[in-house]
Amino acid sequence: DGLDKFFKAEVSIFNRWGSLIYFSSPYNNDWDGEVNRGANIDGSNGKVPTGTYFYIINLNDDSMEQQIFKGYIEVEY
Repeated sequence: DGLDKFFKAEVSIFNRWGSLIYFSSPYNNDWDGEVNRGANIDGSNGKVPTGTYFYIINLNDDSMEQQIFKGYIEVEY
């Protein structure tokens, strides 16, 4: 929530093996589970399988002290 206020935000999403599966710069709050980097391991229409994924968000905002956020997201269909 709120990423739409940061026009230069970058979002990277990784699978559990550390492979980059999604990258967007600037991020438009539109990730729907589709892979746009690397290989999709289950072949289901470009979507990641149900599971835990890790993200790094870089706000790229010079007015803020901390610009990088890390965490995980659960994908379930």
